[in-house]
Amino acid sequence: MLLVISLLLPPTIISVNDMNKYLKTSLLIALQFVTQIAIAEIGVSKDWIWSTEEEGFYYAITMNSKEHILGQYCYLDSGVCIYMVGLNITCQLGSTYPSMVNSDKGAVHVSLECSHRVDGQNVLAVREFSLIDAIVRKASHIGFVIPMENDKFKVARFSLMGSSDALDQMRAAAKRAIGIEEAPEEKVLPDEEIM
Repeated sequence: MLLVISLLLPPTIISVNDMNKYLKTSLLIALQFVTQIAIAEIGVSKDWIWSTEEEGFYYAITMNSKEHILGQYCYLDSGVCIYMVGLNITCQLGSTYPSMVNSDKGAVHVSLECSHRVDGQNVLAVREFSLIDAIVRKASHIGFVIPMENDKFKVARFSLMGSSDALDQMRAAAKRAIGIEEAPEEKVLPDEEIM
């Protein structure tokens, strides 16, 4: 960045005092730039990544080979953390769909609420936060089975290797950003929100 700044200045003869002022200013600009980079973090924990780069929310996610996503998102303004899954399906916003979740720690039934669209696909919020959180933190893999039209089912599997560390790192960062003693906890999904 300093090189770009120095190339933009016209070639002139400057005094030592002016040069010192220029160097101090350049150093301050560089420090501000580095500080902004240091605040945003991206981490990798085996098959999971966590990030504090986005404005307004942090996340810890995993992606399978079909680019389906499972992750926890914590919204800084509201202090709400939600598990979401993107399975490349379309659904009606606000509608709730049943899902069977299977893992090496057992099977459970959950409800998925059609939340919003990202990159052309709907994202589904998992209503039973504590149930999914326990599985995601303890199991090594998880699968979601969702009934589709025409008596078909959509199955998506995810690795949970590294999930606990990624979630802990992300939630600790959210705790620092919000300035609270405890990390944000699960909450009931609001009836309406704008994303």
